[in-house]
Amino acid sequence: MHPSEDGAAEPQTNGASEPEAIEVGQEDSAESPRNEEEAELAEWQHKVAAQRENIAQSERERGELRAEVERLQQAVASLTSERDRLLRGGAARDAEDKNRELEAKLESLREEKTEIESGLAQQEAELAQARRLAAQAAESGDAAAEELREEEARLEKQQQSVAAAEAAAAAAEQRLQSMVSVEEVQRCEKEAKSYREALVSVDKEARQLRLALADALSSGTDLSMAKRELEVLRDAQEAASQRVKALESVNDQLENRIAQVEGEIASLRKGTVDLRSEEDLMREVIVSQSEQLLRRVEDLTAEEKLAAEDRRQLLATAAQLADEVEKAEERVARHSELEEQCIQLDAAQQTLSAEVERLRRTNDALCQQVLGSDGEGPFTGALEQVSVLDGEEDQAIRDEIGRLVRGQLLLTSQAGSVKADAAALALRLQQLLAEREEAFWVERQRLSDHIISLERTNASVNGRTSNLLRHYDAAVRNASSTEPPASLVSGGLRRLRQTIGA
Repeated sequence: MHPSEDGAAEPQTNGASEPEAIEVGQEDSAESPRNEEEAELAEWQHKVAAQRENIAQSERERGELRAEVERLQQAVASLTSERDRLLRGGAARDAEDKNRELEAKLESLREEKTEIESGLAQQEAELAQARRLAAQAAESGDAAAEELREEEARLEKQQQSVAAAEAAAAAAEQRLQSMVSVEEVQRCEKEAKSYREALVSVDKEARQLRLALADALSSGTDLSMAKRELEVLRDAQEAASQRVKALESVNDQLENRIAQVEGEIASLRKGTVDLRSEEDLMREVIVSQSEQLLRRVEDLTAEEKLAAEDRRQLLATAAQLADEVEKAEERVARHSELEEQCIQLDAAQQTLSAEVERLRRTNDALCQQVLGSDGEGPFTGALEQVSVLDGEEDQAIRDEIGRLVRGQLLLTSQAGSVKADAAALALRLQQLLAEREEAFWVERQRLSDHIISLERTNASVNGRTSNLLRHYDAAVRNASSTEPPASLVSGGLRRLRQTIGA
Protein backbone atom coordinates (compact mmCIF):
# COMPACT_ATOMS: atom_id res chain seq x y z
CA MET A 1 0.00 0.00 0.00
CA HIS A 2 2.82 2.46 0.78
CA PRO A 3 4.59 2.14 -2.59
CA SER A 4 1.34 2.81 -4.41
CA GLU A 5 0.67 5.86 -2.24
CA ASP A 6 4.21 7.15 -2.88
CA GLY A 7 3.74 6.55 -6.61
CA ALA A 8 0.44 8.42 -6.49
CA ALA A 9 2.00 11.31 -4.58
CA GLU A 10 4.90 11.79 -7.02
CA PRO A 11 2.82 12.74 -10.09
CA GLN A 12 0.75 15.05 -7.89
CA THR A 13 3.94 16.85 -6.87
CA ASN A 14 5.15 17.00 -10.47
CA GLY A 15 1.74 18.23 -11.62
CA ALA A 16 1.81 20.95 -8.97
CA SER A 17 5.36 22.08 -9.88
CA GLU A 18 4.58 22.37 -13.59
CA PRO A 19 1.76 24.96 -13.26
CA GLU A 20 3.85 26.82 -10.70
CA ALA A 21 6.68 27.04 -13.27
CA ILE A 22 4.18 28.10 -15.95
CA GLU A 23 2.72 30.68 -13.59
CA VAL A 24 6.22 32.02 -12.72
CA GLY A 25 7.11 32.21 -16.42
CA GLN A 26 3.83 33.99 -17.16
CA GLU A 27 4.47 36.40 -14.26
CA ASP A 28 8.00 37.05 -15.55
CA SER A 29 6.67 37.60 -19.09
CA ALA A 30 3.94 39.89 -17.68
CA GLU A 31 6.40 41.80 -15.47
CA SER A 32 8.99 42.31 -18.25
CA PRO A 33 6.78 44.72 -20.32
CA ARG A 34 5.82 46.47 -17.09
CA ASN A 35 9.51 46.96 -16.22
CA GLU A 36 10.19 48.12 -19.77
CA GLU A 37 7.32 50.59 -19.51
CA GLU A 38 8.69 51.91 -16.20
CA ALA A 39 12.15 52.25 -17.75
CA GLU A 40 10.62 53.98 -20.78
CA LEU A 41 8.70 56.34 -18.46
CA ALA A 42 11.89 57.14 -16.54
CA GLU A 43 13.70 57.77 -19.82
CA TRP A 44 10.92 60.12 -20.96
CA GLN A 45 11.10 61.99 -17.64
CA HIS A 46 14.87 62.29 -18.08
CA LYS A 47 14.35 63.60 -21.62
CA VAL A 48 11.81 66.15 -20.38
CA ALA A 49 14.30 67.34 -17.73
CA ALA A 50 17.03 67.57 -20.39
CA GLN A 51 14.63 69.53 -22.63
CA ARG A 52 13.94 71.95 -19.80
CA GLU A 53 17.68 72.34 -19.19
CA ASN A 54 18.17 73.02 -22.92
CA ILE A 55 15.42 75.67 -22.82
CA ALA A 56 17.07 77.30 -19.79
CA GLN A 57 20.43 77.17 -21.58
CA SER A 58 18.87 78.78 -24.66
CA GLU A 59 17.41 81.53 -22.44
CA ARG A 60 20.86 82.15 -20.95
CA GLU A 61 22.42 82.21 -24.42
CA ARG A 62 19.72 84.64 -25.52
CA GLY A 63 20.63 86.96 -22.64
CA GLU A 64 24.31 86.69 -23.59
CA LEU A 65 23.44 87.48 -27.21
CA ARG A 66 21.48 90.54 -26.09
CA ALA A 67 24.49 91.69 -24.05
CA GLU A 68 26.72 91.09 -27.07
CA VAL A 69 24.30 93.09 -29.28
CA GLU A 70 24.40 95.97 -26.79
CA ARG A 71 28.19 95.82 -26.78
CA LEU A 72 28.24 95.87 -30.59
CA GLN A 73 25.84 98.83 -30.58
CA GLN A 74 28.21 100.65 -28.24
CA ALA A 75 31.10 99.77 -30.56
CA VAL A 76 29.08 101.08 -33.54
CA ALA A 77 28.39 104.29 -31.63
CA SER A 78 32.11 104.67 -30.84
CA LEU A 79 32.99 103.98 -34.48
CA THR A 80 30.41 106.56 -35.57
CA SER A 81 31.94 109.15 -33.26
CA GLU A 82 35.40 108.25 -34.56
CA ARG A 83 34.12 108.63 -38.12
CA ASP A 84 32.69 112.06 -37.28
CA ARG A 85 35.99 113.06 -35.71
CA LEU A 86 37.89 111.97 -38.82
CA LEU A 87 35.42 113.76 -41.08
CA ARG A 88 35.92 117.03 -39.22
CA GLY A 89 39.71 117.22 -39.66
CA GLY A 90 41.10 115.26 -42.72
CA ALA A 91 42.82 116.23 -45.98
CA ALA A 92 41.24 116.27 -49.43
CA ARG A 93 42.07 112.64 -50.16
CA ASP A 94 40.70 111.44 -46.84
CA ALA A 95 37.68 113.65 -47.40
CA GLU A 96 37.04 112.04 -50.77
CA ASP A 97 37.50 108.56 -49.30
CA LYS A 98 35.17 109.34 -46.45
CA ASN A 99 32.75 110.88 -48.91
CA ARG A 100 32.68 107.66 -50.92
CA GLU A 101 32.36 105.59 -47.76
CA LEU A 102 29.53 107.77 -46.54
CA GLU A 103 27.78 107.53 -49.87
CA ALA A 104 28.16 103.74 -49.80
CA LYS A 105 26.92 103.61 -46.22
CA LEU A 106 24.03 105.89 -47.08
CA GLU A 107 23.11 103.64 -49.97
CA SER A 108 23.50 100.56 -47.76
CA LEU A 109 21.34 102.18 -45.08
CA ARG A 110 18.67 102.90 -47.62
CA GLU A 111 18.86 99.33 -48.93
CA GLU A 112 18.84 98.03 -45.37
CA LYS A 113 15.80 100.15 -44.63
CA THR A 114 13.95 98.64 -47.58
CA GLU A 115 15.16 95.16 -46.63
CA ILE A 116 14.03 95.68 -43.04
CA GLU A 117 10.62 96.85 -44.15
CA SER A 118 10.28 93.89 -46.53
CA GLY A 119 11.81 91.41 -44.11
CA LEU A 120 9.71 92.48 -41.15
CA ALA A 121 6.52 91.25 -42.79
CA GLN A 122 8.27 88.06 -43.87
CA GLN A 123 9.56 87.46 -40.34
CA GLU A 124 6.11 88.03 -38.90
CA ALA A 125 4.72 85.48 -41.37
CA GLU A 126 7.51 83.03 -40.47
CA LEU A 127 6.84 83.58 -36.77
CA ALA A 128 3.14 82.85 -37.28
CA GLN A 129 4.03 79.74 -39.27
CA ALA A 130 6.46 78.65 -36.53
CA ARG A 131 3.70 79.07 -33.95
CA ARG A 132 1.34 76.98 -36.08
CA LEU A 133 4.01 74.29 -36.45
CA ALA A 134 4.62 74.32 -32.69
CA ALA A 135 0.88 73.90 -32.08
CA GLN A 136 0.76 71.03 -34.59
CA ALA A 137 3.79 69.40 -32.91
CA ALA A 138 2.08 69.72 -29.50
CA GLU A 139 -1.12 68.17 -30.92
CA SER A 140 0.86 65.28 -32.45
CA GLY A 141 2.63 64.75 -29.08
CA ASP A 142 -0.73 64.66 -27.27
CA ALA A 143 -2.08 62.18 -29.85
CA ALA A 144 1.02 60.00 -29.40
CA ALA A 145 0.56 60.08 -25.60
CA GLU A 146 -3.12 59.11 -26.01
CA GLU A 147 -2.15 56.20 -28.27
CA LEU A 148 0.43 55.10 -25.70
CA ARG A 149 -2.22 55.12 -22.95
CA GLU A 150 -4.58 53.08 -25.19
CA GLU A 151 -1.81 50.55 -25.85
CA GLU A 152 -1.12 50.30 -22.10
CA ALA A 153 -4.84 49.64 -21.42
CA ARG A 154 -4.89 46.99 -24.16
CA LEU A 155 -1.78 45.37 -22.66
CA GLU A 156 -3.42 45.34 -19.22
CA LYS A 157 -6.50 43.58 -20.69
CA GLN A 158 -4.28 40.99 -22.32
CA GLN A 159 -2.48 40.43 -19.03
CA GLN A 160 -5.87 39.89 -17.34
CA SER A 161 -6.85 37.33 -20.02
CA VAL A 162 -3.50 35.57 -19.50
CA ALA A 163 -4.12 35.48 -15.73
CA ALA A 164 -7.60 33.96 -16.34
CA ALA A 165 -6.07 31.29 -18.61
CA GLU A 166 -3.48 30.51 -15.94
CA ALA A 167 -6.26 30.17 -13.31
CA ALA A 168 -8.16 27.75 -15.61
CA ALA A 169 -4.99 25.69 -16.07
CA ALA A 170 -4.46 25.59 -12.29
CA ALA A 171 -8.08 24.45 -11.76
CA ALA A 172 -7.58 21.68 -14.35
CA GLU A 173 -4.44 20.57 -12.53
CA GLN A 174 -6.34 20.45 -9.25
CA ARG A 175 -9.08 18.35 -10.87
CA LEU A 176 -6.44 15.95 -12.16
CA GLN A 177 -4.93 15.72 -8.70
CA SER A 178 -8.37 15.03 -7.09
CA MET A 179 -9.11 12.07 -9.44
CA VAL A 180 -8.13 8.44 -8.91
CA SER A 181 -4.60 7.71 -9.91
CA VAL A 182 -3.50 4.88 -12.23
CA GLU A 183 -1.59 3.11 -9.43
CA GLU A 184 -4.75 2.83 -7.33
CA VAL A 185 -6.63 1.28 -10.28
CA GLN A 186 -3.83 -1.22 -10.81
CA ARG A 187 -3.88 -2.06 -7.11
CA CYS A 188 -7.64 -2.74 -7.28
CA GLU A 189 -7.13 -5.00 -10.31
CA LYS A 190 -4.46 -6.94 -8.42
CA GLU A 191 -6.84 -7.42 -5.45
CA ALA A 192 -9.63 -8.59 -7.80
CA LYS A 193 -7.22 -11.06 -9.40
CA SER A 194 -6.19 -12.38 -5.98
CA TYR A 195 -9.88 -12.74 -5.05
CA ARG A 196 -10.51 -14.69 -8.26
CA GLU A 197 -7.61 -16.99 -7.46
CA ALA A 198 -8.99 -17.47 -3.91
CA LEU A 199 -12.41 -18.28 -5.40
CA VAL A 200 -10.84 -20.89 -7.65
CA SER A 201 -9.09 -22.45 -4.67
CA VAL A 202 -12.39 -22.46 -2.70
CA ASP A 203 -14.09 -24.20 -5.65
CA LYS A 204 -11.37 -26.82 -5.61
CA GLU A 205 -11.83 -27.36 -1.87
CA ALA A 206 -15.65 -27.63 -2.32
CA ARG A 207 -15.11 -30.19 -5.04
CA GLN A 208 -12.75 -32.11 -2.81
CA LEU A 209 -15.28 -31.95 0.05
CA ARG A 210 -18.03 -33.20 -2.24
CA LEU A 211 -15.80 -36.08 -3.26
CA ALA A 212 -15.01 -36.75 0.38
CA LEU A 213 -18.72 -36.61 1.22
CA ALA A 214 -19.51 -39.03 -1.54
CA ASP A 215 -16.76 -41.32 -0.31
CA ALA A 216 -18.07 -41.04 3.22
CA LEU A 217 -21.61 -41.82 2.16
CA SER A 218 -20.44 -44.71 0.14
CA SER A 219 -18.27 -46.01 2.98
CA GLY A 220 -21.15 -45.77 5.49
CA THR A 221 -19.40 -43.67 8.11
CA ASP A 222 -21.08 -41.60 10.68
CA LEU A 223 -23.86 -39.59 9.03
CA SER A 224 -24.10 -37.05 11.78
CA MET A 225 -20.46 -36.25 11.41
CA ALA A 226 -20.87 -36.09 7.68
CA LYS A 227 -23.91 -33.86 8.05
CA ARG A 228 -22.04 -31.53 10.32
CA GLU A 229 -19.16 -31.43 7.92
CA LEU A 230 -21.62 -30.99 5.09
CA GLU A 231 -23.29 -28.12 6.93
CA VAL A 232 -19.91 -26.61 7.65
CA LEU A 233 -19.05 -27.09 4.02
CA ARG A 234 -22.38 -25.58 2.98
CA ASP A 235 -21.85 -22.62 5.30
CA ALA A 236 -18.35 -22.18 3.95
CA GLN A 237 -19.63 -22.45 0.41
CA GLU A 238 -22.42 -19.95 1.10
CA ALA A 239 -19.95 -17.61 2.75
CA ALA A 240 -17.60 -18.10 -0.17
CA SER A 241 -20.41 -17.51 -2.66
CA GLN A 242 -21.48 -14.40 -0.76
CA ARG A 243 -17.86 -13.33 -0.66
CA VAL A 244 -17.62 -13.99 -4.40
CA LYS A 245 -20.81 -12.03 -5.05
CA ALA A 246 -19.53 -9.19 -2.91
CA LEU A 247 -16.20 -9.33 -4.75
CA GLU A 248 -17.98 -9.45 -8.10
CA SER A 249 -20.13 -6.46 -7.14
CA VAL A 250 -17.01 -4.67 -5.96
CA ASN A 251 -15.27 -5.74 -9.16
CA ASP A 252 -18.18 -4.41 -11.23
CA GLN A 253 -18.12 -1.17 -9.31
CA LEU A 254 -14.38 -0.96 -9.77
CA GLU A 255 -14.67 -1.71 -13.47
CA ASN A 256 -17.39 0.93 -13.83
CA ARG A 257 -15.26 3.34 -11.84
CA ILE A 258 -12.22 2.46 -13.94
CA ALA A 259 -14.20 3.02 -17.14
CA GLN A 260 -15.50 6.30 -15.75
CA VAL A 261 -12.00 7.31 -14.66
CA GLU A 262 -10.59 6.33 -18.05
CA GLY A 263 -13.27 8.43 -19.76
CA GLU A 264 -12.53 11.33 -17.46
CA ILE A 265 -8.79 10.83 -18.04
CA ALA A 266 -9.36 10.81 -21.81
CA SER A 267 -11.52 13.93 -21.60
CA LEU A 268 -8.96 15.56 -19.29
CA ARG A 269 -6.15 14.62 -21.65
CA LYS A 270 -8.13 16.08 -24.50
CA GLY A 271 -8.81 19.17 -22.38
CA THR A 272 -5.12 19.30 -21.44
CA VAL A 273 -4.16 19.15 -25.11
CA ASP A 274 -6.72 21.85 -25.84
CA LEU A 275 -5.41 23.92 -22.94
CA ARG A 276 -1.85 23.45 -24.12
CA SER A 277 -2.79 24.43 -27.67
CA GLU A 278 -4.73 27.39 -26.29
CA GLU A 279 -1.78 28.25 -24.07
CA ASP A 280 0.63 28.07 -27.02
CA LEU A 281 -1.77 30.11 -29.12
CA MET A 282 -2.18 32.60 -26.28
CA ARG A 283 1.59 32.81 -25.89
CA GLU A 284 2.02 33.40 -29.61
CA VAL A 285 -0.72 36.03 -29.53
CA ILE A 286 0.85 37.68 -26.48
CA VAL A 287 4.31 37.55 -28.07
CA SER A 288 3.00 39.01 -31.34
CA GLN A 289 1.03 41.68 -29.48
CA SER A 290 4.08 42.41 -27.32
CA GLU A 291 6.20 42.76 -30.46
CA GLN A 292 3.57 45.02 -31.99
CA LEU A 293 3.47 47.05 -28.80
CA LEU A 294 7.25 47.26 -28.73
CA ARG A 295 7.31 48.35 -32.35
CA ARG A 296 4.57 50.84 -31.61
CA VAL A 297 6.51 52.11 -28.59
CA GLU A 298 9.63 52.39 -30.76
CA ASP A 299 7.64 54.25 -33.41
CA LEU A 300 6.18 56.52 -30.75
CA THR A 301 9.67 57.04 -29.32
CA ALA A 302 11.00 57.93 -32.76
CA GLU A 303 8.03 60.21 -33.36
CA GLU A 304 8.58 61.83 -29.98
CA LYS A 305 12.27 62.30 -30.78
CA LEU A 306 11.32 63.86 -34.09
CA ALA A 307 8.74 66.00 -32.33
CA ALA A 308 11.35 67.02 -29.73
CA GLU A 309 13.83 67.82 -32.48
CA ASP A 310 11.17 69.78 -34.36
CA ARG A 311 10.22 71.53 -31.15
CA ARG A 312 13.87 72.34 -30.49
CA GLN A 313 14.30 73.66 -34.02
CA LEU A 314 11.07 75.60 -33.74
CA LEU A 315 12.20 77.07 -30.43
CA ALA A 316 15.55 78.00 -31.95
CA THR A 317 13.80 79.46 -35.01
CA ALA A 318 11.34 81.29 -32.78
CA ALA A 319 14.20 82.67 -30.68
CA GLN A 320 16.07 83.72 -33.81
CA LEU A 321 12.95 85.28 -35.27
CA ALA A 322 12.26 87.01 -31.96
CA ASP A 323 15.80 88.42 -31.99
CA GLU A 324 15.38 89.51 -35.60
CA VAL A 325 12.01 91.06 -34.77
CA GLU A 326 13.57 92.91 -31.85
CA LYS A 327 16.40 94.10 -34.09
CA ALA A 328 13.90 95.10 -36.76
CA GLU A 329 11.83 96.94 -34.16
CA GLU A 330 14.95 98.70 -32.95
CA ARG A 331 15.81 99.62 -36.54
CA VAL A 332 12.26 100.82 -37.13
CA ALA A 333 12.48 102.81 -33.91
CA ARG A 334 15.75 104.27 -35.18
CA HIS A 335 14.14 105.17 -38.51
CA SER A 336 13.77 108.84 -37.63
CA GLU A 337 17.30 108.88 -36.24
CA LEU A 338 18.60 107.31 -39.46
CA GLU A 339 16.73 109.89 -41.52
CA GLU A 340 18.32 112.65 -39.46
CA GLN A 341 21.70 110.99 -39.96
CA CYS A 342 21.01 110.80 -43.71
CA ILE A 343 20.17 114.52 -43.75
CA GLN A 344 23.33 115.26 -41.78
CA LEU A 345 25.34 113.05 -44.13
CA ASP A 346 23.89 114.85 -47.16
CA ALA A 347 24.83 118.21 -45.65
CA ALA A 348 28.29 116.88 -44.76
CA GLN A 349 28.64 115.52 -48.30
CA GLN A 350 27.79 118.90 -49.81
CA THR A 351 30.23 120.60 -47.44
CA LEU A 352 32.92 118.07 -48.30
CA SER A 353 32.25 118.47 -52.02
CA ALA A 354 32.68 122.25 -51.72
CA GLU A 355 35.82 121.76 -49.64
CA VAL A 356 37.19 119.24 -52.16
CA GLU A 357 36.52 121.63 -55.05
CA ARG A 358 38.24 124.47 -53.19
CA LEU A 359 41.24 122.28 -52.35
CA ARG A 360 41.38 121.08 -55.98
CA ARG A 361 41.49 124.67 -57.27
CA THR A 362 44.13 125.53 -54.67
CA ASN A 363 46.16 122.48 -55.69
CA ASP A 364 45.93 123.44 -59.39
CA ALA A 365 47.11 126.94 -58.60
CA LEU A 366 50.01 125.62 -56.51
CA CYS A 367 50.98 123.13 -59.25
CA GLN A 368 50.91 125.89 -61.87
CA GLN A 369 52.93 128.14 -59.59
CA VAL A 370 55.57 125.53 -58.74
CA LEU A 371 55.66 123.30 -61.86
CA GLY A 372 54.61 125.78 -64.55
CA SER A 373 56.87 127.34 -67.15
CA ASP A 374 56.82 130.75 -65.47
CA GLY A 375 57.60 129.41 -62.01
CA GLU A 376 60.81 129.45 -60.02
CA GLY A 377 62.75 126.54 -58.62
CA PRO A 378 64.22 123.22 -59.78
CA PHE A 379 60.79 121.85 -60.91
CA THR A 380 59.97 124.72 -63.26
CA GLY A 381 58.44 123.45 -66.52
CA ALA A 382 58.31 119.83 -65.31
CA LEU A 383 54.85 119.36 -66.81
CA GLU A 384 55.58 121.04 -70.15
CA GLN A 385 55.78 119.09 -73.40
CA VAL A 386 59.31 117.65 -73.82
CA SER A 387 60.95 115.93 -76.75
CA VAL A 388 61.00 112.50 -75.15
CA LEU A 389 57.20 112.30 -74.88
CA ASP A 390 56.30 112.15 -78.55
CA GLY A 391 53.69 109.35 -78.98
CA GLU A 392 50.11 108.95 -77.83
CA GLU A 393 51.20 106.70 -74.99
CA ASP A 394 53.66 109.36 -73.79
CA GLN A 395 50.95 112.01 -73.97
CA ALA A 396 48.59 109.76 -71.96
CA ILE A 397 51.29 109.19 -69.33
CA ARG A 398 51.92 112.93 -69.16
CA ASP A 399 48.18 113.55 -68.63
CA GLU A 400 48.02 110.91 -65.89
CA ILE A 401 51.05 112.44 -64.15
CA GLY A 402 49.31 115.80 -64.30
CA ARG A 403 46.16 114.32 -62.70
CA LEU A 404 48.18 112.72 -59.91
CA VAL A 405 50.09 115.94 -59.25
CA ARG A 406 46.75 117.75 -58.91
CA GLY A 407 45.49 115.11 -56.45
CA GLN A 408 43.02 113.50 -58.86
CA LEU A 409 42.49 109.79 -59.44
CA LEU A 410 43.49 108.14 -62.69
CA LEU A 411 40.88 107.46 -65.34
CA THR A 412 41.68 103.74 -65.08
CA SER A 413 41.88 103.73 -61.28
CA GLN A 414 41.13 100.43 -59.54
CA ALA A 415 42.62 100.98 -56.07
CA GLY A 416 40.47 104.01 -55.23
CA SER A 417 43.31 106.13 -53.74
CA VAL A 418 45.93 108.54 -55.11
CA LYS A 419 48.81 106.71 -53.42
CA ALA A 420 47.88 103.39 -54.99
CA ASP A 421 47.44 105.05 -58.40
CA ALA A 422 50.84 106.77 -58.04
CA ALA A 423 52.48 103.45 -57.14
CA ALA A 424 50.82 101.75 -60.11
CA LEU A 425 51.91 104.58 -62.45
CA ALA A 426 55.48 104.45 -61.10
CA LEU A 427 55.57 100.71 -61.74
CA ARG A 428 54.21 101.31 -65.23
CA LEU A 429 56.87 104.00 -65.91
CA GLN A 430 59.60 101.66 -64.66
CA GLN A 431 58.35 98.93 -66.99
CA LEU A 432 58.19 101.42 -69.91
CA LEU A 433 61.69 102.70 -69.09
CA ALA A 434 63.03 99.14 -68.94
CA GLU A 435 61.39 98.29 -72.27
CA ARG A 436 62.76 101.42 -73.96
CA GLU A 437 66.19 100.88 -72.46
CA GLU A 438 66.20 97.33 -73.76
CA ALA A 439 65.04 98.56 -77.19
CA PHE A 440 67.79 101.22 -77.10
CA TRP A 441 70.50 98.66 -76.40
CA VAL A 442 69.13 96.31 -79.07
CA GLU A 443 69.08 99.16 -81.61
CA ARG A 444 72.56 100.22 -80.55
CA GLN A 445 73.87 96.67 -81.03
CA ARG A 446 72.19 96.48 -84.43
CA LEU A 447 73.71 99.83 -85.49
CA SER A 448 77.14 98.74 -84.20
CA ASP A 449 76.95 95.58 -86.28
CA HIS A 450 75.84 97.63 -89.30
CA ILE A 451 78.70 100.11 -88.82
CA ILE A 452 81.21 97.27 -88.57
CA SER A 453 79.90 95.74 -91.78
CA LEU A 454 80.03 99.16 -93.49
CA GLU A 455 83.59 99.66 -92.32
CA ARG A 456 84.55 96.28 -93.76
CA THR A 457 82.84 97.15 -97.06
CA ASN A 458 84.55 100.54 -97.07
CA ALA A 459 87.95 98.94 -96.56
CA SER A 460 87.44 96.59 -99.52
CA VAL A 461 86.11 99.45 -101.69
CA ASN A 462 89.11 101.64 -100.77
CA GLY A 463 91.53 98.85 -101.87
CA ARG A 464 89.78 98.50 -105.20
CA THR A 465 89.73 102.29 -105.70
CA SER A 466 93.50 102.56 -105.13
CA ASN A 467 94.12 99.83 -107.69
CA LEU A 468 91.84 101.57 -110.18
CA LEU A 469 93.62 104.87 -109.63
CA ARG A 470 96.95 103.25 -110.25
CA HIS A 471 95.62 101.64 -113.43
CA TYR A 472 94.13 104.95 -114.40
CA ASP A 473 97.43 106.77 -113.93
CA ALA A 474 99.22 104.16 -116.00
CA ALA A 475 96.65 104.35 -118.75
CA VAL A 476 96.78 108.11 -118.72
CA ARG A 477 100.55 108.08 -119.00
CA ASN A 478 100.48 105.50 -121.78
CA ALA A 479 97.76 107.20 -123.83
CA SER A 480 98.59 110.82 -123.17
CA SER A 481 100.27 111.12 -126.48
CA THR A 482 97.43 109.75 -128.63
CA GLU A 483 94.02 110.53 -126.91
CA PRO A 484 92.55 113.82 -125.71
CA PRO A 485 92.05 114.43 -121.94
CA ALA A 486 88.26 114.41 -122.09
CA SER A 487 88.11 110.93 -123.56
CA LEU A 488 90.62 109.73 -121.03
CA VAL A 489 88.53 111.08 -118.16
CA SER A 490 85.32 109.58 -119.51
CA GLY A 491 86.96 106.25 -120.10
CA GLY A 492 88.47 106.23 -116.62
CA LEU A 493 85.12 107.09 -115.04
CA ARG A 494 83.43 104.33 -117.07
CA ARG A 495 85.95 101.78 -115.84
CA LEU A 496 85.47 103.05 -112.26
CA ARG A 497 81.68 102.56 -112.52
CA GLN A 498 82.11 99.08 -113.97
CA THR A 499 84.52 98.18 -111.19
CA ILE A 500 82.19 99.50 -108.48
CA GLY A 501 79.24 97.77 -110.12
CA ALA A 502 81.20 94.53 -110.22
